[in-house]
Amino acid sequence: MAQFRPFRSLHRKGGGRTSLSVALCTAVTASAAAYTLGDRRTASEENSTRPPAIPVRRPLAASLWSPLRPRDRTGSPTTLSHPSFPRFTPHHKSLLASHLTPAVYSTLVDLSTEKDTTLEDIISAGVSLPHCGCPPRSFGAICGDAACYDVFAPLLGPMIKNHHGHDVEAGGGHPHPQLGGEGRPIASGAHPDPDGGYVLSTRIRAARCLDAFRFPSKCSRSERREIERVVSEALAKISSPDLRGFYLRVSDMDERENEDLILRRMLFNNPNEWAVGCGLGRDWPDARGMYVNRVRPKDGRGGDENRGGGAAVDGEPPDFIVWVNEEDHLRIICMRKGGDIGMVYEMLARGIAEIEAEIGAQGHAFARSERYGYLVSCPTNVGTGLRASVHVKLVRLGRKPGFDLMLRRMRLEARGSHGETDRRYTGVFDISNSQRLGRGEVELINTMIDGVTKLISMEKALEKGEDVDCSTVCI
Repeated sequence: MAQFRPFRSLHRKGGGRTSLSVALCTAVTASAAAYTLGDRRTASEENSTRPPAIPVRRPLAASLWSPLRPRDRTGSPTTLSHPSFPRFTPHHKSLLASHLTPAVYSTLVDLSTEKDTTLEDIISAGVSLPHCGCPPRSFGAICGDAACYDVFAPLLGPMIKNHHGHDVEAGGGHPHPQLGGEGRPIASGAHPDPDGGYVLSTRIRAARCLDAFRFPSKCSRSERREIERVVSEALAKISSPDLRGFYLRVSDMDERENEDLILRRMLFNNPNEWAVGCGLGRDWPDARGMYVNRVRPKDGRGGDENRGGGAAVDGEPPDFIVWVNEEDHLRIICMRKGGDIGMVYEMLARGIAEIEAEIGAQGHAFARSERYGYLVSCPTNVGTGLRASVHVKLVRLGRKPGFDLMLRRMRLEARGSHGETDRRYTGVFDISNSQRLGRGEVELINTMIDGVTKLISMEKALEKGEDVDCSTVCI
């Protein structure tokens, strides 16, 4: 079996990745070159009759380590009130940079949760990576355990309100879960593309973390292994025939198999700059894995315990997948070809209900609060933790002026067909709900269904030669 190299860059459709070590070496080399060429002239240059060398402008990497003064929310220089306050540069564009003031920092810097998560643990990656990694993370902070949302509320509360557009204090917290549990309502059966000419596939995922453990950016090696044990044993007890499958460890995969599963969108990516910077990539790939239904490992292994089976999967593509110990303890995913969003939603709801019941039988529960709903690593996913998306062909509409702004008004967001790093124009978009907090799962699903139905009707109008105005559309 080939040796698995966890930090190998994956160059594939939709954009490549640069490893952290290469990026840092490049930055240091560029910084040294800029200093030598831009700030010094040799004696021979002084005595030469040639025109003086044109100073080379310092690149971004060099400017980040220059002694800039910290800046306030407006970008104006301010004064330090604490000796450890981070020095934000004009290149820091995240919500962290605009909300972490010297006063807030001084209030929180000496606090920690019962599980020993500190303010520095939350902000380290957002401070170290001005553009918050690749792909960019506009939030700039990540939580180490569920208590962070209470202990560090003076910072996280305003950031969450800004990102989600929902005030949990004024709005009365997050609605009771509608996804998983007894008596859950099922989303509207409306089909945005009954003829199958536009929607290529549907994917819905839910993020969950267990309340008794620290989240992946902070958990220890032993905690991570215990989480894998709890989750894999729960998955082994799933009773629905269409959900039953096998758990596969990333450490059992060779490099070719690992890359193949990533390219097929069945497995999470290997750590990027953000994952390394915030601690998600520690001990990679130890105790990370994926559960897939409907397929068996290529070599036929799997075992009675449903753990440690063969590395790759073959046969019919799975439509129910669970990622273990990536950004969250669990990412529960259901995906199918076509646009029957209601069917995909119902399958996901059944899967979550079974997993939650089996985890509960072991004495564990999903982390949740009345204010923020489900609590997970990234505050952008609190609330439902739900992202419902379709790959839809909008070849003409996607080129219209105001397309992105229209999606925002419709409470939708778009990515490229190969994920959030894809910046090519193919006419195929990954359209999903942009909201997670303040609204229930069913409402978010139906908002996405209504929005995609509207987008397809506009694309059909353009195909007939009619004109559409994106600036007038709002749901």
